[in-house]
Amino acid sequence: MKKAIISIIMAVILIIAGGIICMFAFLRMGKSLAPMSFAEMETAEVQVTEEFHDISATVDTGNISIGVSEDGACKVVCYQDKKAPFEVSVEKGALCIDEKKRTDLPWYEQLSILADMPSAVVFLPADTYGSLLAQTDTGKISIGGELSFESISLSSETGDLNIEKTVCGGDIIAETDTGNIYITEASCTDLKITGETTYVHLDRVLASKSIDVVSDTGNISFDDSDAPFISAQTDTGNIEGTLLSGKRFEAGADTGRVDVPKDDGDDVCKLKTDTGNIRIRVSE
Repeated sequence: MKKAIISIIMAVILIIAGGIICMFAFLRMGKSLAPMSFAEMETAEVQVTEEFHDISATVDTGNISIGVSEDGACKVVCYQDKKAPFEVSVEKGALCIDEKKRTDLPWYEQLSILADMPSAVVFLPADTYGSLLAQTDTGKISIGGELSFESISLSSETGDLNIEKTVCGGDIIAETDTGNIYITEASCTDLKITGETTYVHLDRVLASKSIDVVSDTGNISFDDSDAPFISAQTDTGNIEGTLLSGKRFEAGADTGRVDVPKDDGDDVCKLKTDTGNIRIRVSE
């Protein structure tokens, strides 16, 4: 018994000592993990002169940002590993941005740390585009700058999704496992949001048909947003905020308080949380 206790104490001491050593090493490296990475990063700019209608960006590890070009030209600025650059091309009327996958990594590079997050920043002329498909495993996706699309589909496993000042003639679909979703000053036909551990905030978002939000764990908030049909559901979290018009409310919380306006009109708003409060108001 004494030997077991001594072993446990020694293990704890070694863990603490290892943590202290790692902390001092991190400080000596200037609070940067770059010395522990084999990646040689570079910035590359690709001018796009071919015509395209749709946009597709697929990245394993990295951020994707799409905004308006100030000079009216289309270009993609990539911050990338020299050995795994982004591939930018126009194929069948679509602008494609793909992260090159390396299968020849030696074992020691596979154990290294990726100190800098790669990124692809897409600058588009102000115009209306077709479908936008952007997905990343580990990274953030941002859309903004008064652009218009026929449809938008965003997906990230661990990163945030941001849409700002964007018009979509069709559906907006946003999915993330552990990131948060922020949509500001946007309009669409149907908005569908899915998250697992996700905080969702809709600020001045208008959908001509429906808004459907599902989060396993996380708060859902509305700020002057609206649609004829609204559904918001979370297992653990609060649902709160302001809508722009009256609704027939169907709201329930297994553990928590429910505070919604009196029924007004034919539009429907369904709100459900297992553990959390529901508090919705209609803006005057």
